[in-house]
Amino acid sequence: MANAQFYSYAPEDTVMVITWTGNGGGTHVVEGVADGTFFEVTPEGAPITMSIGAYGSMARTVLGRSNASIAVTLQDGSASNDILSALHKNDRTSRNLDWVFQVTLKSGERTFFTAPFAYIEDYPAKSYSTEASTVTWNIVCNDLQQHIGGAGFVDTDTESTLADLGYTVDPYYVQ
Repeated sequence: MANAQFYSYAPEDTVMVITWTGNGGGTHVVEGVADGTFFEVTPEGAPITMSIGAYGSMARTVLGRSNASIAVTLQDGSASNDILSALHKNDRTSRNLDWVFQVTLKSGERTFFTAPFAYIEDYPAKSYSTEASTVTWNIVCNDLQQHIGGAGFVDTDTESTLADLGYTVDPYYVQ
């Protein structure tokens, strides 16, 4: 198939949306991301670990955890800094779950991360210089669901295999 190995990535198609319920609720699409790496998702602890016995036997432990952190690097002047600052301040002062928020990060056609419970760990470090700078916020996520997928066409065999694995590909990308 001619299109099977053709991929496309556009950074502006990577979008983060946060939704909160405190004070009547709201939604914000993160804007003003920095040049270079602007979102970085890091798993917190492996959900599947192994141990090796004295005679070489292996056992694995499967935990129900799916925690991660998302580093969000923003330009100095981004209004999203104001939103994240306010969410963090409200969360710190209320000390309850009113300001915990849902976060969704989508990139391309088949990669997404979503967590029903997330919070901002702390204010980011801030520096000043002769040029505009960036700040990096750390969002901690509980029960992160994710799929790291491709960004190109798939053939019908791959679509069938993915369907067997429980994943549905948008028909637009099946050639």
